[in-house]
Amino acid sequence: MSKDTLGRVLIDAVNSNPDGDAVVHHRRGVRLSYAEFSSQVVAAAQGLSARGVSVGQHVALWGENTPEWLVAQFALATLGAVWIPVDPGYGPADLAYLVGNAETETIILQKKFFDVLRQARDGSETRQSMAPLQRIVTWDDGPTPEGTIDWPEILAGSETAAALDAAGDNVRPGDVTSIMYTSGTTGRPKGVMVNHESLIMKSRGTAERQRLTGADRMVLTVPLFHMFGNTCIVVSGVIAAAALIMPDDAFDPGTALEAMEAERCSAVHGTPNMMIAMMNEPSFAGRDLSALRTGAVGGAPCPLEVMNKIIDQMGAREVTIAYGITEASSWVTMTQPDDPPELRVSTIGTPLPGVEIKIVDPATEAEQPPGRPGEICTRPGLMVGYYRMSGLTKRVIDRDGWFHTGDLGTKDGQGYVRITGRIKDVITRDGAEIFPAEIEDVLYRLAGVGEVQVFGVDHDTRGQIVAAWVKLAPGSALTGEEVLDYCRANLPPGQVPDRVAFVDDFPTTRSGKVQKYKLSEMAKQEGAD
Repeated sequence: MSKDTLGRVLIDAVNSNPDGDAVVHHRRGVRLSYAEFSSQVVAAAQGLSARGVSVGQHVALWGENTPEWLVAQFALATLGAVWIPVDPGYGPADLAYLVGNAETETIILQKKFFDVLRQARDGSETRQSMAPLQRIVTWDDGPTPEGTIDWPEILAGSETAAALDAAGDNVRPGDVTSIMYTSGTTGRPKGVMVNHESLIMKSRGTAERQRLTGADRMVLTVPLFHMFGNTCIVVSGVIAAAALIMPDDAFDPGTALEAMEAERCSAVHGTPNMMIAMMNEPSFAGRDLSALRTGAVGGAPCPLEVMNKIIDQMGAREVTIAYGITEASSWVTMTQPDDPPELRVSTIGTPLPGVEIKIVDPATEAEQPPGRPGEICTRPGLMVGYYRMSGLTKRVIDRDGWFHTGDLGTKDGQGYVRITGRIKDVITRDGAEIFPAEIEDVLYRLAGVGEVQVFGVDHDTRGQIVAAWVKLAPGSALTGEEVLDYCRANLPPGQVPDRVAFVDDFPTTRSGKVQKYKLSEMAKQEGAD
């Protein structure tokens, strides 16, 4: 079996660190060494195979952060089945769409979600979409729902590394291993097909950039249904034979800090708002986090003040900023561990090993020289394509194999990339283009601003106007006029917002991405034009 399959990656980890912790669930009290984790993967692969799960079959995986999720992920990858992560926040209609669109034959789910599945199967509007589903496997405590297979029955197989090796004989690096559905910030989610080879290429580069080894202990608070969790942390961690520490089934800042202290975690990963939540937790000041060294912040811009706190107060002195996209099989760029904090927050780093980046004019696709803005394009290590959407795939991956991300940015002479915004987020006011990220960067420097989102609101005569919605830092008493005065003093006149509003929170996808189109709709309804 090629080294570029997830099954082989696990075998390598077992061979290098058999007695080291592989998976720890702090609240549940579960602790599995790499040898024990591999044994469960072998048993699950054999149990699933015996019940009809085979190479190429589509299997939905629906649950929160538990050890069973990870065992199932690697068991399915070992068999050559295609694992499809399901958002724990899905309702019946969402689930039915995914099952039907992905032609899902098997679902493995945490028992707490079974009622939603039942509603989807019984609903008059969703029943037909659920028709491909043939078998249901459930895990966790509680009675086993009728007509389902309980997880312990699946694990009743042989437990040898040789069996794991044999089970994956027909799995090839280029085979699709997962279909990950985008978060659907605009319209229906799209199924992104990713293969073993690309996931491993990106994860190996991530592990190298963060200097991960078998001595590292990585706190896993990011949801497993998202690529940030199941690939950027999990696959990178297994490549390094590091320990994956789950504080709880879902993110809670207090429990996360408790687990980080108890398990001597050396790596912390998350979005900026997750980091802020942990540092604002009342118990933070009393926690011993001296083992922290590295990690990655991604998913949104990280203000310099937050980065400095992660380094100085958390102690993660080598923490990196990362930029990724599902269609590019996880991270694309990452800062260096030794970069100064200012560089870590002002750029998204340099391409991972083996990754290419170019900046092109969105209109002509001509490559831009260093420093000139354009659309960020990348290759290789890309998705195989969108499932059942070949036409759309051809529109985003050009004939030379470049994926057009839709993100705008620049690249300097040293290869550092800066994000200036999304093509779809560019605001056109009075005929002039305005990039929200440039305004946000300035506003993050204003004391009292906790989080800010700048976006366009449709206007009858000006095209759009510029709105800035601000979430204040704890204890801040900033006024809207003070924010506007700061903008007038620090921004060109053509970038000053028309309106400032204060909010308690922002609408996000369940993976934590702010939905700017919803902000625009809300502002329009509130008469912000």
